[in-house]
Amino acid sequence: MPSETPFELIVEPAPQHGLRVRLHNQSNQDWSFLNSGAYYPLVIRLLDAQGREVRSGDTTRNRSYSGSIDRTMFITVTGGSSDVLAESRLTDFYEDGRFVLTLGQQFFPDDQYWEKGEVKYQQSGLKPGRYTVRATFRSTIDSYEEHDPPQPPKKVKFPNVWLGTIQSNEVAWDFPGHK
Repeated sequence: MPSETPFELIVEPAPQHGLRVRLHNQSNQDWSFLNSGAYYPLVIRLLDAQGREVRSGDTTRNRSYSGSIDRTMFITVTGGSSDVLAESRLTDFYEDGRFVLTLGQQFFPDDQYWEKGEVKYQQSGLKPGRYTVRATFRSTIDSYEEHDPPQPPKKVKFPNVWLGTIQSNEVAWDFPGHK
């Protein structure tokens, strides 16, 4: 086990041509991290068969956030166990076999574009075939705001928060298409 991190980030196949991303705590100690909305710690990278990165969108981009963090936004992974951070969902199947992949808070491909100051959508979708998937997990926040009116909010450190960045394994993912 590397001394820098107690975690291993694992991308693996899931049932029905799916994908799963797990964070495995390799240590005997419980570790926590912030995992909520605008502070989502996982970034997925998807490459097509030619090695080109597929542009992704974020399912939270149209939501508003207060910016405050509370203790319920932290997740604790018990020593020796795993937490599933993302499972894929395949949607928007087109007649020619194209589809949309949602994994965590990201979706592929991002089909939004700007035209004359307005957001437009195009029907795109991923073509059936082989893709390469890799994930990055980044934990950067270890405290939250505690509110006790009429007192102003105070910053409190959450116990046993692991801070750092780790990369997953790289997985070849095949999708044969949808009929």
